[in-house]
Amino acid sequence: MALPPEYVDRLLGGQSGQTAAEFDFQARLLLFLQPKFGFLYPIGAQPNPGFMRRTKRWVDLYKNFVRPFIDTSRIYHHTPEADGLDPHGWGVLELASADRAKAICGLFQLSAPTRPEYELRLRGLDVSRRYRVTFDNSGQSSIVDGFLLMEQGIKVRLEGALTSELLVLEGL
Repeated sequence: MALPPEYVDRLLGGQSGQTAAEFDFQARLLLFLQPKFGFLYPIGAQPNPGFMRRTKRWVDLYKNFVRPFIDTSRIYHHTPEADGLDPHGWGVLELASADRAKAICGLFQLSAPTRPEYELRLRGLDVSRRYRVTFDNSGQSSIVDGFLLMEQGIKVRLEGALTSELLVLEGL
């Protein structure tokens, strides 16, 4: 209880984590804290090349985009605390650099979705700056004014329980 949630270690792999959500959902959670990796494949098994490419992609995103600003970042919890072992609705976290030049936002449909769309108004950006917003699920990007992202917001749609989206924002 003495540590903010983002300082608590989160393990990916092992400890039956695959029963809680799919890999991208769990990997996206790791971007907001100090990630740790456990067993990514059973002992004695050969690693799956596709899975290892995905793992490397998440590690690269953390090392090259998030880690340079995480120690001085601001974190915004857009949704209430998720209670219990089977939380409902949405979980939304935003991590923004202190200079407001970079940010990530993770949107997570929890175990029992209450609605398919979430209206996101980012908090850690600069209203006077433009941003390249990349939607990780599709890989598509758009250039959007910080003012619009913060005041009007954008809708993110996720279908089904334990799905997620990651927005990667870079100031221009």
